[in-house]
Amino acid sequence: MVADMKIGSAALVLIYLALATQAKAEDWYVGPAPSAYADLMAASVSNGEGDRLYVWPNHSEDRFRVMAELHLADGAGIGGMPRYRIDGGDEIDTETIRAEGERNNAMWGSAGGSVAFWLLWSGASATVTADEPLSAWLTGREIEITYKAANGIEYVTVFPLAGAASAILGVAGLTGP
Repeated sequence: MVADMKIGSAALVLIYLALATQAKAEDWYVGPAPSAYADLMAASVSNGEGDRLYVWPNHSEDRFRVMAELHLADGAGIGGMPRYRIDGGDEIDTETIRAEGERNNAMWGSAGGSVAFWLLWSGASATVTADEPLSAWLTGREIEITYKAANGIEYVTVFPLAGAASAILGVAGLTGP
């Protein structure tokens, strides 16, 4: 009887953990973007530290664009453009993206105060292909963002990507892998 109770208790714990993991997968949602444009919507997720990551569309007549925006909790300062990697893959330096935009007379990235944003994806059609950087956001498990604080110390903040695909594709009006 005691053995049955222990097995039953263990099973309940496993069920609880599975449900908690499923709830975590639903962290991404669509809501207002951090913008002066009241009707602009963004896909968004926060982490245990209170940092928030937004992904929002910035389409024009001839291009589809998606931007990423990091907001640090408690007003922590950012001392430059961040870098990120998905599932331990290659690191993407958003300073390179910002500089390329500057060469094209476009604002493709900026960092200041407790916020950094950068161009995440641009395409001529509304379809994201598997070989494009945005694809990893749609299929990955987690994103790790490294930023240098205003005091020069590097920090890392991590966000889950479970649930990101439907939120990002939906808010941006795109299709993907």
